[in-house]
Amino acid sequence: MVVGESTGWHEALKMIGSVTPDVVVTELSLADGSGWELVSRCSTEKIIIPILVFTAYDEEIYASRLLRAGAKGFLMKTSPVPEVIAGLRRIARGYMVVSEQMSSQMIQIATRGVDGMNMPNELSRLSDRELQVLELLCKKRIGKEIAASMGISEKTVCTYKARLMEKFNTRTTAELLKKMIGVAGNKFGLESADRDDETLVY
Repeated sequence: MVVGESTGWHEALKMIGSVTPDVVVTELSLADGSGWELVSRCSTEKIIIPILVFTAYDEEIYASRLLRAGAKGFLMKTSPVPEVIAGLRRIARGYMVVSEQMSSQMIQIATRGVDGMNMPNELSRLSDRELQVLELLCKKRIGKEIAASMGISEKTVCTYKARLMEKFNTRTTAELLKKMIGVAGNKFGLESADRDDETLVY
């Protein structure tokens, strides 16, 4: 049974504290930023609620990062419905959930290390915060909006932008975006970026 819905992580965080759900399901694209921030805040504030990230974003780029941040599961919206339902039940029982393909890759990394793996393009060398800033830039968010959605200062956003331009050998934000939307737009779920999704608590 759904006990609450929210379009943003700020509201979701307050709701989680008041209704104490068994499981939280969140998109990464939210009205006030990213479900990633919800996962991080719950972890920082020691809120022990299992969170499933259910998104259009590329699992090869995001799954391991979100699990490190504190999520208990990551499934893409292309997952079959029975797999999603089973995933929710497993998370509620305390297990971690990812797709079979992602599970195989994570086991290989654990046993062989990353050196022999075919890691997904240049995005894999970005820090978590750099990746978040790049994603929001690609969604045409301005510095002030990025700062508010991530809970950081505009100056810090500018620092991350400078690092990104250096790493991708670009001189302006426009040049960076032109390059990265072509390379990584689908990995940020930009095909569905015109509508923000919800966070559900069960």
